[in-house]
Amino acid sequence: MIADQFACHFAADCSSVSVSGTDRLKHEYEKLRPDYKGESLAETGHFDAELVENVILKTKRGKAAGLDGVTTEHLQYCHAILPCVLSKLFNLMIRVGHVPAGFG
Repeated sequence: MIADQFACHFAADCSSVSVSGTDRLKHEYEKLRPDYKGESLAETGHFDAELVENVILKTKRGKAAGLDGVTTEHLQYCHAILPCVLSKLFNLMIRVGHVPAGFG
């Protein structure tokens, strides 16, 4: 239930204001994607929970929240499982290469 609420919150906060804006951005993305030449993902391109945790711990506190309302303090004081969950999410996003239906 918490994961569903989390997904709904971010889907609402991170969505485009208009259908025409969404279509325009999607068209622009699809036009640019075939020519994208990013770095190849070597083994070093893998996110692990320790890396994510270290980045969270080193992030400066006291900054304003983004559009999603999440602050550094939210991440730093959350449950210890968060870095593990985020590392799995980041690796899945890299492996799949696109946003799954219902998340974008």
